[in-house]
Formats: sequence, C-alpha cells, structure tokens
Amino acid sequence: MRSRTSVIAAVAGALVVLSGCSSDGDEPAGLDATDDASPTEEVEQADDGEEAGAAEDEAMLEELFADFWDAVVAAENGPEVDYELFEGIATDEVIEERLARAREWEELGVHREGEPIIENVTVTVEGDEARIEACRDESEWLVIADGEPVDIETTGLTPNVFTAERDGDGWLINGRLDSSEATITCE
Repeated sequence: MRSRTSVIAAVAGALVVLSGCSSDGDEPAGLDATDDASPTEEVEQADDGEEAGAAEDEAMLEELFADFWDAVVAAENGPEVDYELFEGIATDEVIEERLARAREWEELGVHREGEPIIENVTVTVEGDEARIEACRDESEWLVIADGEPVDIETTGLTPNVFTAERDGDGWLINGRLDSSEATITCE
C-alpha cells in the first residue's frame, strides 16, 4: 500500500512533467493555472499536515487528561458518585474502577477535599494508541474521615502513566500503568 506522501509526490511530479511539455506558453484549456510547487514542497506540505494532526491529537489528549482528573476529583470529593462524570472521557472498565474506589470510600465515610496538582503532562501518540504521563502531587488533596483531615504521608510529585485509545474522532482513557513504567521524572 502506498503512503499518502508517495502518492502526493507522484502527482506533483506528473504535474511538473506536464507543465514542461509545452514549448510555446499557450497551454491547453485547464492547464494554464497549474501549480508551480515542486514535489519537495508538496511533501513538506504533507508532512506539515501530519504534524498538525499529531499536534491536534496531543492537544485533545491533554484536554482529555484534564477532564479525567476533574471527574476523578468530583467523584472522590463527593458527595455524588456518578457514572456520567466519566462518560466520554474513559472506557467502561476505567469508569467502573474509579467509581468502585469512590463508592468504597463513601461507604467508609471517607471523602477528599481540594484537588491534586497535575503538571508536566507529556503525551505520546502512536497511531490509535496514546500514552499520557504527568507528575501528580496529592499534598493539597486531603483525605477527610469523620469530618477531620487524615494525616497521610505524601510523597510530593510522583509520576503517573495512563493509556488512551482513539474512539471515533476522539480519545478515551483506557488504562493506567505502574509508575515504574514512566519515562518522565518528577521533582
């Protein structure tokens, strides 16, 4: 199967050959407005289009990741644990995992206040799969039990790794990897 770039280069090459065939300046109807772009320019434009698509995917995934954490915070801060918080953001499996954790905390009379600090978000896209890494600090995201903050030792910024899959025109968070698999460093 030919790549899009090679097809564009072949078409551009054919246009260059056709435009060089006439010696007198009088072009047949429809050929007098041919593009003077070289095949190299066409390939560069195709590469720019692919880069724009990758940049668009990365921006979508960064926004998705922010939306995911907004949903996690809403679920764990309570009082409502709702499937709709994650709808269009994560796969059913991830949603069930997150809701199970929030429901367990709710049954124990525990919830959270505040929100984590998320920074250094790094996105890698390979086809229809993506990896999102970020540094997370939960020191400002308090665990509350019986109306009082629970003294929990926090570790500061720690790496978090999530995966995502393309879903139609968008993306869904579809898993979490162990922090030991992170390629970023959090300081």
